Amino acid sequence: MKPKLLVLTCIVLGMSLIFPHAEGTVETAGIEFDFNQDGITDRKDWDELSAWVKTYRMEDEDGEYYTKQEVPATIGLMINEYYGNRQTEDYGVDVSALPQYYLPSVGDSTIAKSQGAFSSCWAFSAISSVESNLLRKRNGTAGMIVNNADQFEPANASDEIDLSEFYHAYMNMVPKEDGSQKGEGAMPLHTEEPNVQFSFNGFGGANQNLLTNWTGPLTEEQEPYEPMREEAEGVSAYGLRNPEEDKTAVPAAHIQQFVYLDAPNIIHVDRKKERYVTTGYDPDAIRRLKQAVITYGAVMLEYGSDSSMPTESGNGEYYNYSNWAQYYDEETLKLNHMVSIVGWNDSFPKENFRANRNSIPEGDGAFLIKNSWGSYDTNYETYEDQLDSMLAEAEGTENEAITNRRYNYGIKDENGHGTGYFWLSYYDRSMTGACALSADDAQDGFDYDNIYQYDFAVQMSIDPVSLPTDNEETRVANIFTAENDEILTAVSVYAPAAGAQAEIRIIKINETSDLSSGEYASMMDVSLKEKGFHTVALETPVSLKKGESFAVVERVVTEHEGRKLSWLNLEHIIKPSLQTDDNIGECRLKVVSNPNESYACVKAADGYAWTDIETLNQETDAADVFEFGNACIKAYTVDNDHAKTAQMGTAGPSSAQKAIGWAIIAGCIVYYIFRKRKPSEA
Repeated sequence: MKPKLLVLTCIVLGMSLIFPHAEGTVETAGIEFDFNQDGITDRKDWDELSAWVKTYRMEDEDGEYYTKQEVPATIGLMINEYYGNRQTEDYGVDVSALPQYYLPSVGDSTIAKSQGAFSSCWAFSAISSVESNLLRKRNGTAGMIVNNADQFEPANASDEIDLSEFYHAYMNMVPKEDGSQKGEGAMPLHTEEPNVQFSFNGFGGANQNLLTNWTGPLTEEQEPYEPMREEAEGVSAYGLRNPEEDKTAVPAAHIQQFVYLDAPNIIHVDRKKERYVTTGYDPDAIRRLKQAVITYGAVMLEYGSDSSMPTESGNGEYYNYSNWAQYYDEETLKLNHMVSIVGWNDSFPKENFRANRNSIPEGDGAFLIKNSWGSYDTNYETYEDQLDSMLAEAEGTENEAITNRRYNYGIKDENGHGTGYFWLSYYDRSMTGACALSADDAQDGFDYDNIYQYDFAVQMSIDPVSLPTDNEETRVANIFTAENDEILTAVSVYAPAAGAQAEIRIIKINETSDLSSGEYASMMDVSLKEKGFHTVALETPVSLKKGESFAVVERVVTEHEGRKLSWLNLEHIIKPSLQTDDNIGECRLKVVSNPNESYACVKAADGYAWTDIETLNQETDAADVFEFGNACIKAYTVDNDHAKTAQMGTAGPSSAQKAIGWAIIAGCIVYYIFRKRKPSEA
């Protein structure tokens, strides 16, 4: 039956945007989350999920960790397990001819730094990837030496780029301080405690949120990592050195792509025992992780370490400290640390992984991992001549092992100095949470001048939580207003699973605008092979006048087990009334969504309905567990007062067309002219 249309309007600068609105409620909104795995999503699933969230504990009564992950991370893993797809497409790089490869040896990785006594490994992992990607782009193919038996020389690691891990970690627990989204983010409960911002996990979801909203990264010079630089002076409380200057500082990079890669382990969430278990192994993932290292640079990786900080003593159950090599072989997944993959060696002997408790892996081979526990060189910068005396004093005592772990960590160089690297077996059963990114370097000018966005919510999960729907028609939209005369040249798209198809539509808002009218200022469809955040350059840019409003409408569809699903790409947090110290930790999450910002087209009782976020939070079954925020869509513009020919050159013809030419001239409307390709040009 065709839905009876009601009128839902939003008033934007005095103009009405009209939405076709189906009669009836949006109680289910078509959202799928078969929590009890009985084959359907119904009211029972939401009741059981709500009850489970209330009793979920990160720790037991003795302070022992079940999962060491907040409940959003576990929900994210469930959704990925039930509805996600493993990536099937390669990166076009033949790594079979590269039995070994090391980023430090070609100057495409920075030196190993130290997180000190803080839980900021995730920030070091992310910043390592940004630095590596920037080096990759600056260096190009020059000096790329591969498959050289003597290639591994850690001293070759670059110090050309040094970005601020301190700022990145600190800002994770600072809610939005101004603007329409003021208050959105994560707020520690005990702000009176020194360094409370550094006691929370970050992992992939937080890294994506922080890096893609242009909050940073800043340089080490702007915000140095004080715990290392001032530890010897007895400083115990740290804060931003230049908080006001930071607000207007130009980031060292804009992150245009943040993708989630498959680790070789196939993960299952065992809800009865409150644990994650590995149920399979995908060797193709090893190949793609190698390809990602070559394509993007250092790859972020979450895994289970024998300790999560250099100040903790390791038990050596799965870690061979003589060979600086780890192999974890238990079924129960242990996750407590984040590092960077910076290379590999297919011939690293499997026997070198034997430790106090584990077995020998089934095959040779290991990733070269850059840790965030420092090295001899980085610690020498802090302690200078004190370092050698500290190491000598500990030699032969019960403190020798922990002293070396903290101040002389990693595979030793020819001088016996720790390099900050270790080996992780290809068969380690704790590997997960692999991420890579692509950065736009401030050094050669940014591609985009301005960003429009509402999504600042902190994602305390391995990857952001998005919910699938049981149809192909779910859409989300953001409405923005141009602050100056600008050209809309790109938008962001989030692919919640690999192999997504995205439909992008741009609508200029006027007195008769209708999100379903088909009257678009720009439209395009894209295929996204990787799960994650993507910046998509529009084939047809849109010229905007100051004060002119426009809508970005997106539909993202994936195929899973023969069914097509469209995704509700909105900010999600656990409903505030369900957040506890046990399931979230000692902080609280908040989303802010104001009228006339975001809308969603979802399944209603009689057709499909465009609805606002407030209605979703009031009427849907899913709102018993989640609070929805704005649509996860960003819009990028270039100023209209200068030419951007190079940047706009990314827009081009389809495979069936031949470009005659295009350019941007300040103050002019841009037209793209194509002709049909000749047979000789196919």
